[in-house]
Amino acid sequence: MIGKKIFRIILPVILTTIISANLFVTYNTNAVSAPTIKNIDHVPYTPSAGEIVTVYSTVDGSSITSVKLWSEQCSSTQCFLSEETPMTNIGGNEYKASVKLRNESINMTYRIEVESGGTTYKSSNITLNVGVAANNRPCCRIMKPKDNIVLSNNFTITGIAGDPDGDNTLEKVEIKVDNGQWVITDGLTSWSYQLDTTQFTNGQHTLYARAYDGENYSGIEDDTYNRVLFTIQNEEQPSENLAPTISITFPENNATVKGIINITGTANDPNGDNTIDRVEIKLGNGNWQHAIGTVHWHYLWDTTSINYQEDYPIQARVYDINESFSDKIIYVTVNNQGGNLRPTITITSPENGATVTEKIVKIEGTANDPDGSISTVRIRIRGGEWKTASGTTSWSYNLDTSTLLNGPVTIKVVAYDDKNLASQEATITLNIQYQPGKGNGTPGFEIIFMITAILIILFLRGRKNEY
Repeated sequence: MIGKKIFRIILPVILTTIISANLFVTYNTNAVSAPTIKNIDHVPYTPSAGEIVTVYSTVDGSSITSVKLWSEQCSSTQCFLSEETPMTNIGGNEYKASVKLRNESINMTYRIEVESGGTTYKSSNITLNVGVAANNRPCCRIMKPKDNIVLSNNFTITGIAGDPDGDNTLEKVEIKVDNGQWVITDGLTSWSYQLDTTQFTNGQHTLYARAYDGENYSGIEDDTYNRVLFTIQNEEQPSENLAPTISITFPENNATVKGIINITGTANDPNGDNTIDRVEIKLGNGNWQHAIGTVHWHYLWDTTSINYQEDYPIQARVYDINESFSDKIIYVTVNNQGGNLRPTITITSPENGATVTEKIVKIEGTANDPDGSISTVRIRIRGGEWKTASGTTSWSYNLDTSTLLNGPVTIKVVAYDDKNLASQEATITLNIQYQPGKGNGTPGFEIIFMITAILIILFLRGRKNEY
């Protein structure tokens, strides 16, 4: 009798448990998993206005009914109506679509939208800039002397320089002999320099030349036209013909200057200081100007027309009565921005190009202001909005990679000083490869099965005891 009572009590529980479990399993079996949108890229990377941009993406998943490219273009004054362009399957799970940029567009924001199982899934927005072309490296060529020529006394070095981005971007052309100091030539697209070969030992030497466009130098080691081998062969000069020497005593090399300054220096001639003929000064790419004095000389320079410029060259040269000469060059920073120097910032961790698999990645770095304090550090992830990092001179930011699509992610940081002057941006690229954890099947089903088995055993034992 006891067995029958137990049976009547537990039988509905068993049936309800089994039915619920079957329904639960059936529901999960028919569920449609969300598609994966990854490997989003576009070409060209920095397009021009009016150009066609092609977007590529990899889409994994089942029951996919459509893949579209959503895009919105903006000019400097307005954003235009967004567009939806069907993406074409180009094989396997790869898709592409093209959009023509408007002539007035300065940027375009786009994302991938996937229809699957009646639900629309969207990738993160990506913004590309229009018309910001990468800076090309300038070129420089030595025309004279030719390779393996023999030189003596004074020789005029000549050459040409250019920039694929426009010759008006050239800032300076420099030459050096062997491992000596770089010195600025006269001219830019067509340049020259008077070389006093008596300042060098007899024998073979290497002449290098390079052009600078304000951002990049032309190559020297990878371009044979930028270097020439030549041989110096001078007769021993009598002592009265030794070239004079010159030095710049103020300002010092790498100093920061502003306002009106008095450039000073000294000159000396081994043959007697009374043989010094003149001292000349050249500022930046300007013309040579006469300084006042010889053995002790000076030149008044008004820097106020220059707002801010780093590596500004000051060159001085001295001639004796025989037209033998030597020169000296230093570089200064001109800062007429109220005396405020720009802060600097670096990213110390992780390294550029590192592959990241963790969900939370700590981005760290340092910032410095040479004449004040750092007020804030901002960080930007993959072209998104600028966010504030923690700390100032030593800063950090916790990046949640689960909010990003896997693949390359560009990270930029900038520091602001207490006068709101921004540093130059520091940039790294990380390879995000975060894989979130997956479930382990129907939760609790094994426990339900075990409880059901125990109840059946108890029931059978009850029946056995009844008989």
